[in-house]
Amino acid sequence: MLDTVDSLTEQNRRRTADEKLLTLGVLGFGLAERWPDLTAAVHGQEPGITFSYAELDLADQYEAVRSHRVDVGIVQYVGPVDGLLFEHALTMPRVVVVPARSPLADADHLTEADLSDSPWLPTALAHPALEAWSGPAADGSHSHGALRHPAAIPSAVATTGRIALHAEAASRFYPHPDVRFVPLDGPPVEIALATRATDDRHAIAAVRHATRLLDRVR
Repeated sequence: MLDTVDSLTEQNRRRTADEKLLTLGVLGFGLAERWPDLTAAVHGQEPGITFSYAELDLADQYEAVRSHRVDVGIVQYVGPVDGLLFEHALTMPRVVVVPARSPLADADHLTEADLSDSPWLPTALAHPALEAWSGPAADGSHSHGALRHPAAIPSAVATTGRIALHAEAASRFYPHPDVRFVPLDGPPVEIALATRATDDRHAIAAVRHATRLLDRVR
């Protein structure tokens, strides 16, 4: 009987530990400099939570969460997605990545009208709302060669001479000597944590609450 009790206790301990290990899917630079703030808030809610890492890309960032490949996704938010709950975490301006040799590189800021004659680098997009947010940059988003990884955009711009959208933090996380990151008018980049709407685990609730705390002090 004592062996049985010990066995059940060990199984329960392992189950509890497994429930607190969450697979975190991260798009690009994720929460940028605010990641330490989020982890502090999460551990303030539930000290035992730990994360394993999975990379998301522009085409699968929502589906990876819905399909259970990851428990939590740091994604770009542009509106509701079936089956997901979003907690807003960060807002930053958008920029256009241009070749350093381009006449656009010295601009203080640009508008979409300024870019009307510039060729866009095709980037894969996960949702129609992302295409609407991207405007002219959405051209070619369903093509076979569309770029999927935000980290690859600066090198692709330098190589092809085309331009692409990014978030302001890209200039710090993905610096490249042959491109410039120029502020672009238009809707900002909204970054959120996505979880499955049906996921009612305590660890997930703690992450959602911590994200709301983080958003309040931004």
